[in-house]
Amino acid sequence: MTDSFDPADAGCWMARGRPAHHAHALADAWRRFPDLPNDAPLDARMARSRERVQALRPLNEAIAQETERQRVAANFACIERQIAQGSTDSRNPAILHGRDVHGYGWDAAVAYADGLYALCAAGHNAYYREVVIMRRSAGHKCKTAIFCHAPSH
Repeated sequence: MTDSFDPADAGCWMARGRPAHHAHALADAWRRFPDLPNDAPLDARMARSRERVQALRPLNEAIAQETERQRVAANFACIERQIAQGSTDSRNPAILHGRDVHGYGWDAAVAYADGLYALCAAGHNAYYREVVIMRRSAGHKCKTAIFCHAPSH
């Protein structure tokens, strides 16, 4: 293959689809902590790799947070589209209610709509009130759920 990849060159990262701010951070880490030659002691090469991983940790965490924000936004947008198109799924308005009224994120809003649990807001802190539900059917012990209050319609 004639295409050479230089990880210390931000342009190589951008050519492979990385946004500029990611590409520059990646290239900087590779410039500061390049691979050692193959004939360097294994311990030194491994230490260098760990240093580079440590240097990239903030970037990787930022990428994960950015990806999660995009996932949540896309999921809520999908629910809004479904409602606009006349969806009859009763969970959809409850999901948006959980978001708009209670300030829940995606996962909590879906669980709220499913009736599994809801986070109760106390000032700016959320707290959980645990309720043990005894199931009388054979083979079931007990289940734990978190409850607050039902949405007011």
